[in-house]
Amino acid sequence: MPDVRVQAERLPGIGWRYTLPADVGRQVVVVAEDSGSAHLVLVDPRLDEPLTTVRLSAEHAAVLAALLTGAQFTLEVVQDARTAAHADPREVVVETVRIPDGSPAVGLAPQQVTGRLGSDACLLGVICDATPELIETDERRRVQVGDKLVLAARRSELEQLRNTV
Repeated sequence: MPDVRVQAERLPGIGWRYTLPADVGRQVVVVAEDSGSAHLVLVDPRLDEPLTTVRLSAEHAAVLAALLTGAQFTLEVVQDARTAAHADPREVVVETVRIPDGSPAVGLAPQQVTGRLGSDACLLGVICDATPELIETDERRRVQVGDKLVLAARRSELEQLRNTV
């Protein structure tokens, strides 16, 4: 693997800024906040403004880092309860959970849902059939009945998570 030059700069009171070259003269800038959140910024040095900026919670940054280092998530539909009973309870699985009427997650912002999940699970996204986007990106939008939460968790935690949300 060829060497990649990364510039690191301490941002007092914020965290670290890392800049690395990308394609076509552009740069990828990662601002890793001390709080765990991160910002990904795509920059063309010839322009005054960044091409795009994405803010990631600590959980989302961890999932993205895992994916970029080659981690694979297996999506599976278990039709047979016996198959699930023999599965490794430590295996990380991704599941979509539909929000029913009366769910404690109704009315919460995605960030609040993440807080309810604890450290053993991660909210990967909220799917709302009423919006054109696959994953709802409006952090101010509250979870509603019928929304689907995309969760990553250990298999052994899934039943408890279904009850939490």
